[in-house]
Amino acid sequence: DNPYSEAGFKTLKYAPDFPGSFGSPQDARAFVGPWLEFYNHEHRHSGIRYVTPAQRHAGEDHPILAA
Repeated sequence: DNPYSEAGFKTLKYAPDFPGSFGSPQDARAFVGPWLEFYNHEHRHSGIRYVTPAQRHAGEDHPILAA
């Protein structure tokens, strides 16, 4: 009952390219690894003022938002 992990799973599950099921743990890793890279470093999140989680975590969001 962790709302953060459940929200993350829901986001992953409803991604347009989510396959629905995986044939093996290796298949799941092959999908999730690149997806997490995209989600954390490319996708701009509305809940954190359209910066990436990586930018927010590194403190790079302050100059971006100031501009």
